[in-house]
Amino acid sequence: MPENVTYPKDEEGRIAYWERQLEYALQRMKPYMDVGDRISKIYYNQAANIREKAEDIPGLDDGLPRRIKAGVVFAWIDQSIANMLERNPVFSIKPANPLGTAGAPVVESAINYWYRETGQFFHERRILLDAFFYPFGVKKLGWTTRLSERNEFDLTDISDKIIDDPYEAAAFLVAEIPLAVSVHQNHDEHIEAAMSVMQDPMVSQEIKDLYVQPYIDAHKRMLERPQADKDVSIQWESPYGVRWNPKDFVMDTFADNGIKDAQFIAFRWRRRTADVRSNPNYKNTKELEPTAGARPIDAPPENLDDLSYDDFGFTIGWEIYARNFPVSPYRRENLLITLVPGHDKFLQHEEWPFTHIEDHPVELLQFQQGTDTYLSNSTIHLAGGDNIQSLMNEFYDSCLSVIRKQKNVFFFDKDMFEEEDIENILQLPEGSAVRIEGLAQAQGRPIQALPFQQIPDDRMGMMRLLQDTFDRAMGTPQPIRASSPETATEAAIIERRTTAREELRTNLFKEMQINTARKFWQLHQQFLPDRQFEIDPRTHQVAAVTEEIAKGEYRFIIDISSRAVAQSVELDRWMRLLNLATGITPTLMQLGFQPPNVMEIFKRLLQRGFGIQDVESILPGVTPDPMMMDAMNDPLQRQLIIESLSKFRGGGSMVEGGGPGPVNPQEFFARGQTPADEMTRANQL
Repeated sequence: MPENVTYPKDEEGRIAYWERQLEYALQRMKPYMDVGDRISKIYYNQAANIREKAEDIPGLDDGLPRRIKAGVVFAWIDQSIANMLERNPVFSIKPANPLGTAGAPVVESAINYWYRETGQFFHERRILLDAFFYPFGVKKLGWTTRLSERNEFDLTDISDKIIDDPYEAAAFLVAEIPLAVSVHQNHDEHIEAAMSVMQDPMVSQEIKDLYVQPYIDAHKRMLERPQADKDVSIQWESPYGVRWNPKDFVMDTFADNGIKDAQFIAFRWRRRTADVRSNPNYKNTKELEPTAGARPIDAPPENLDDLSYDDFGFTIGWEIYARNFPVSPYRRENLLITLVPGHDKFLQHEEWPFTHIEDHPVELLQFQQGTDTYLSNSTIHLAGGDNIQSLMNEFYDSCLSVIRKQKNVFFFDKDMFEEEDIENILQLPEGSAVRIEGLAQAQGRPIQALPFQQIPDDRMGMMRLLQDTFDRAMGTPQPIRASSPETATEAAIIERRTTAREELRTNLFKEMQINTARKFWQLHQQFLPDRQFEIDPRTHQVAAVTEEIAKGEYRFIIDISSRAVAQSVELDRWMRLLNLATGITPTLMQLGFQPPNVMEIFKRLLQRGFGIQDVESILPGVTPDPMMMDAMNDPLQRQLIIESLSKFRGGGSMVEGGGPGPVNPQEFFARGQTPADEMTRANQL
């Protein structure tokens, strides 16, 4: 194989290779990003074209609006995000193989904990906004860990036993049992408890030197560690998922299926040069200089006479993840590469740190996809929403110009009136009579209003047409859709189509959330932090993810729908399902089947209908009662249970006709509610 078609062997050639790849990827992305920038300006009500920029006269602020800013794009995006984003999504983990059966509760607790602690709600809201502007929204994933840089190890380093209670830990040390230190412990309290042991004359010096002092030193090292990142949602020994600016993300432009088959992805970062030089993960930073043009335009001028470095100097670099990348004719590797364009050395060029992630440490939220490439413009641009808003604003400004000329100005005949007479007449109270001589002979009317141009009806009709076109093209959801003259049937059809489009976008968003949770678990499988998670608040049972649990396979499901349908509608749905399940239980048991899982339905009713997430504080233990299971297996006892449940139907004799009656048969013969009916009911409630 010719040498010039493989990955360069020298560092200079490799840097040139990646700089060319990044430059080409940015060039391919530029047209899509330019469209996104225009939509962003419209969303933020900034001037997006030459006419609007001319109306926004710089330096002129007399309190009068120069143009009308009808934010129909803002309303559509804001309502769509409100419909899709759930404040506290809850993941349900189901085992996918026998090894995962015992570990599912621990994994579920761990994933829900990480999703909450890493602030995914706030990152995902911005990602949703990005996805409506640009071809996609980006979430960067990873794990932060700091390995010990010491060359010597003691008993604390080799121990795997962790005690969270500081005084209990001190007792173990006195008993000559070495302990490991966790990043999540209260280090000050553990140091204080261990220091009391060091001051105890009854403890031998050998125990203090071998067990207690190393334990104190380990906690001090934990306290002296710097913050993992400037973003507080990124902590040591934990996964993270942060929103990344789509304009600072590129991937292999020859990929057909996004990150699934992309050979590389890259994140562009912009940091102070001092921060880059002090990063312990980077090398070759001694000669690193600020990137030309990266200094803020409005920053104070450089004053290197007083400062040894430019305090407003920034460096722009790229973090590249190359998967299954051919480094030679017969070898492929997963690479992590960090470079600064123009710098002649790699800051990083090493093996990929994540071994369990199947594609890349990133998740994309993409509502539209192209046929020839994975890239596509946003939904708003494809539907012409940005163009329609610009036209609507132009029509509104034209109407505003006409209306502002329609002043209350009058002409009067100076032979019949004096100017002060007109002023006095205007000051008279309503219903007053004024005597004017010669008025009967003034057939041309001595007072006339000054006529001005009117707004034509066809112009108003055009604005209504634009609004209607916007609603139909974009699929504007209720309650912000403009009123229309359609019949009830036509309105229901439109609403069903709109709801279907919303559901499609919502499913894509939920898929990104599930993929995030799955990659959090894959990172947890690899690094296995010494963290315990509460798996049952009722019994205060906690457990850690062991190697055996990590070997299991699991399915990730979102229990709480991310689409924020009115809570009252969710309550009505789950109440009806609980009603139906309770009523059909006797029939199923008479046919020899097991009853439905009424407890699970009731749990979801509390979560979705009442918004109660800690259902464990209300529900009893879900472990089946052995006596109840024995009774179900006894035919006589089973028949008695069926008869007892049957009496509850429709508020039977067991509740003396006054009970709620779990089943109302007529309810299930009524016409099913359409999505439009449910939204109408939600708005009424």
